[in-house]
Amino acid sequence: LGSAMSINGLSGQNVKVMVDGVPVIGRMEGNIDLSQINMNNVSKIEIIEGPMSTIYGTDALGGVVNIITQDPDCERVEFNANGYYESVYQVNVDGNLRFNLNNYNFLITGGRNFFGGYSTVDTSRNKQWNPKIQYFGNFKLGHDFKNLKARYSLQYFNEFILNRGEPWLPYKEEAFDDEYSTNRLTSSLFLNATVGNYKYWNTLFDISYYNRKKNTYHIDLTTLNRNISANPEDQDTTTFMNYLFRSTYSWDNPNSPISFLVGTDLNYETNEGKRIEGDGKELGDYAAYASIGWMPIGNLRIQPSVRFIYNTKYDAPIVPALNIKWDIVENFALRASYARGFRAPTLKELYFMFVDANHNIWGNPDLSAENSDSWNASLTYKIPFQNSIIDFWTSFFYNDIRNLITLAFIEDSKYANVNIGKYRTLGANFTTNYYTNNLSMQAGFSYIGRYNDYSDNTNLPEFVYSPEVQANLIYKLPI
Repeated sequence: LGSAMSINGLSGQNVKVMVDGVPVIGRMEGNIDLSQINMNNVSKIEIIEGPMSTIYGTDALGGVVNIITQDPDCERVEFNANGYYESVYQVNVDGNLRFNLNNYNFLITGGRNFFGGYSTVDTSRNKQWNPKIQYFGNFKLGHDFKNLKARYSLQYFNEFILNRGEPWLPYKEEAFDDEYSTNRLTSSLFLNATVGNYKYWNTLFDISYYNRKKNTYHIDLTTLNRNISANPEDQDTTTFMNYLFRSTYSWDNPNSPISFLVGTDLNYETNEGKRIEGDGKELGDYAAYASIGWMPIGNLRIQPSVRFIYNTKYDAPIVPALNIKWDIVENFALRASYARGFRAPTLKELYFMFVDANHNIWGNPDLSAENSDSWNASLTYKIPFQNSIIDFWTSFFYNDIRNLITLAFIEDSKYANVNIGKYRTLGANFTTNYYTNNLSMQAGFSYIGRYNDYSDNTNLPEFVYSPEVQANLIYKLPI
């Protein structure tokens, strides 16, 4: 299933992953495989903890991760290349070229990642970590007009994974091998305009394509001949298409106690595959949202927001949020928020259909959205020195998710998705940072409780707690 992440105890479908503000499509078992995201041209990564459904819509109950890639802006020709080698059969190479031609900026990146597979004890053709090859590329074109910044991006990704099966007993002369092929193509146009004093208009047009194919082959290990499996259930192809239009208008005058943002978010998604009812379905999600910032006094900011949604498949909820920031004294700030989150049922959850001798799994077109209430609070204190700074950050959170979509037994060996689950997380984080011009140190501790599904019917505790400790040290060598 690849690599995934969690925020405040929530993971999978509850964390929205974006690249340059464009949602990454193609979730498997609810997760976006982070190992499929090209990191060789990343400029920075923004992580927002807590529900952001008001601004970003579905899948943002736990938080949002926005991976921001390099801008094509440059004044001269720039080229760099990277290589990486590990003794466990891993070889990666990538490079990028950036140049300016007649005031048009270009950025071209590409690379290949190869992993030969690995097992702790290599005694079989079957590996604990399967062999994998990835190819990726990105083309960007940018041009700045008088009050308009225009950018176009085309991203491509291809991955091939080979899962070699165990040889059959007793003679071990035959086996089944699974091959997984994934293709992503993302085409995006970004328009960022200044339309007046402290007035901004930002627009995004995007078309995203995702295709995942699984094939099973029968291998004769004595001749190495292979034939595709005769069982049609061993073969599967899934295709997603997503069309996105997002536009926001904002006014943010630092001399005014009032600021605002209004926007629209239009999504149209299709899902094709033989395990989707009718071999394909589509879904439209159309939303408008607004946020107002108010500073009744100079060091207190109150920001309510709300999102209104129309969905073509279910009754979408109204999603409100309230954020407060109070600079109590210099370098000491309090933040608190309440937010309603939601997650729309996916097309696979609505229309999935997998019936054979071993499976009887169905989607449910009557599903409703998952929804949550979330409370967050944090305190930040900074101590500046002449050539360094130290800060302390502590936060508390509580998430309550209802109508959780869960696969459940219905009748006569039939399983279907239903809104019967619930889930909660609560916890605290503490982090301290120390910065100088060349040195960065960080240490942190978190204590997170996750809801125990069995606590309702047993004497077990309602939450299962886990501590986490993290630390890092970065030093820049002076040149």
